[in-house]
Amino acid sequence: MFEGNLVHNDTKSLLEYWQIIRRHKWAIISITILSTTIGVLIASSIKPSYLASARLLVEPDNRQLLSSNPSNNLNNVLNMRSFYRTQVELIRSRSLATEIIKELKLGSTIDYLPEKPGALKQLISTDEKGAPLQSSRQALKGTAELIPIFNKRLNVSLGANSEIIKISYESGDPVLAANIVNSVSKEYISRLEDSQKKNSQQNIEWLAENLEEARQKLVESEAQLQAYQSEERIGDSDDEARIKSSKLGGITSELLSARTLRAEAEIKFKQISESPSTQEAYESLQYIITDPAVQKVKDIEAKALLSFSELSNRYGHKHPKMIAAKSELKNARKRVTKAVFRVANTVKREYELAVAKEKEVNRLYEQFKSEELDNKGTRFSLAKLEREVDTNRELYNMLLTRLKEADMTKENGVINVKVIDAASPPKAPFKPNRIRIIGIAFVLGLFVSLMIAFFREFNDKTFKTGEDIAEKIKLPLLGIFPILNTKELSETSPERVIVKKPRSSIAEAVNNIRTNIIFGNSDEDPPQVIMVTSAVASEGKTTVSTNMGITLARLGPTLVIEADTRRPRMRSFMKKNQKGGVFEYVAGKSSLKDSVVIDPEVKNLYTMPVKMKPAKPIEFLSSKRFKEALAVLRKKFKFIIIDTPPILPVSDAIVLAPIVDGAILVIGAESTKHAMAKDALSRLEQVNAPVLGAVLSRANPKTFGSYGSSYYYGYGYGYSAY
Repeated sequence: MFEGNLVHNDTKSLLEYWQIIRRHKWAIISITILSTTIGVLIASSIKPSYLASARLLVEPDNRQLLSSNPSNNLNNVLNMRSFYRTQVELIRSRSLATEIIKELKLGSTIDYLPEKPGALKQLISTDEKGAPLQSSRQALKGTAELIPIFNKRLNVSLGANSEIIKISYESGDPVLAANIVNSVSKEYISRLEDSQKKNSQQNIEWLAENLEEARQKLVESEAQLQAYQSEERIGDSDDEARIKSSKLGGITSELLSARTLRAEAEIKFKQISESPSTQEAYESLQYIITDPAVQKVKDIEAKALLSFSELSNRYGHKHPKMIAAKSELKNARKRVTKAVFRVANTVKREYELAVAKEKEVNRLYEQFKSEELDNKGTRFSLAKLEREVDTNRELYNMLLTRLKEADMTKENGVINVKVIDAASPPKAPFKPNRIRIIGIAFVLGLFVSLMIAFFREFNDKTFKTGEDIAEKIKLPLLGIFPILNTKELSETSPERVIVKKPRSSIAEAVNNIRTNIIFGNSDEDPPQVIMVTSAVASEGKTTVSTNMGITLARLGPTLVIEADTRRPRMRSFMKKNQKGGVFEYVAGKSSLKDSVVIDPEVKNLYTMPVKMKPAKPIEFLSSKRFKEALAVLRKKFKFIIIDTPPILPVSDAIVLAPIVDGAILVIGAESTKHAMAKDALSRLEQVNAPVLGAVLSRANPKTFGSYGSSYYYGYGYGYSAY
């Protein structure tokens, strides 16, 4: 049931939103069309731009960039990234841009000429005299002025994780864009080749000079080494070092092993020394509890404990089996205790042995160092001469290798560049995307118009439906009086519309009001004297009063009294003048016959309009004479309708409210605000006025349904209840 209510509420909310859109559809459509039109103007005013692109494959000599050491992978990656960033900056360099600008004479092309205002800019931009504005940019003359524009239009980017460099250029001329991209690629490759050839020649000359010098140093250093070996009668350092290394390696390995063993034993020994000499403390140490011997007796203890627990559930404490099980558990626990302390004592002994072994190995190591110190001078001199020979030999070999590589790369270069895709004139503009601009303008206009519609709707505090009346002021809805169109008023006035159209929807609406008044309270007689009022003026109360009088006249003699003495209207739509009126009758200056007008078209309908306005309307309506006159009229008519002034501007209706049988509050659809109706109702309640309900007047049938009201369905069936 809850889910059903939730779905119903969601559906109702969506329907309310849709109804708001329906009510404001013309405003929404207008704003959307205006926004879309602006989008079309903006899209048409933007100058089309074409993008041409080319792709270059750049392959460097990895031998110069990458290291063969696997540990230098990060440096290799950084070197490659730095290389490609360098190539991008070379393509975007000012010198290359200057060369292209001069070669293609870009200063006279479309991209560098003064801009012409677009259609929208020409439409909205004028100078002080009202004439359209001219170009906002003067003609550029110097190459230095063209370079920033050139670099702004030129885009050079690296492919993701590839050796591809993409060169793009944006221009208003597709052919020019392709020519510039191809020229940039060609100039970059040409400069790269020239630079590589020049660098290769310089490298070869430098390497040749330094190679001969390195050869002479190598020969001299080899001669010095040979002479020293003969004098000292020693071999190469490698042989001496091999013997020493073997001996030192053995001692060092033993020393490292002894220190490691001592460190491990020391850790265990400190843990035991710092712990209390109890079984519980020792069992908290990981290496004791995991000892195989301890694990074995712990398993025996666990089995004994399990057996003891099972037997305790069957037998008493004095049973032989229980005594045996208890004894077995006790022995198992003693074995655990012995095993734990045995391991602890073993750790102490192992630590003492490890310390002794470390001292002995360390003594042998110090003895070896002392022996080596005596021969240090000779070995140092030998090593120095050998290092000098090795250094000179490495330098010589390196220079020789570089010289050979320079000869090989002299013609080909160390960087290989290929044009994978040359630029071609693009067939379609790169921008603007006119469809997207227009689409954005359309969506923006629709969004703004919807926001305006919802803002106006949620800030509109007027009554729109019968549900609003029941919800906002807690009054029963007696009926809805629709607004009258020009066609309906072509033959008659609003106050007599149902006389000419007795089967119209308007007549059915008035009949519905009459029915609700008469049968609104089945336990009592229908009200005889009914006051019709409104919160403010121009809410249609006079139209409702007169038409109610017409429909009530079908049930018996009915009198319509015009109590709005400040702004009387009834005489304006009457064809017959009378000698007196309300004031004359109440004052005794005119008889009832002379003060009322008998309707010539509606039987039993009488009207008492205002002929002379009283000087003080409130005193007139609250006077004793008026009450006495109303008492006389009650005896002569079955129904009396009193059309009173609005409540908020004046207090005439308030003084009449206590002497009538019922009051009807007329509320104008989409005009009367909630606060006005509440204030008017509050004033009626202060004088204990018998309020029968409210009538929603001036409701437009064409838009009324968009509010989702269930009170109004048209009444257009042609049925008459007269």
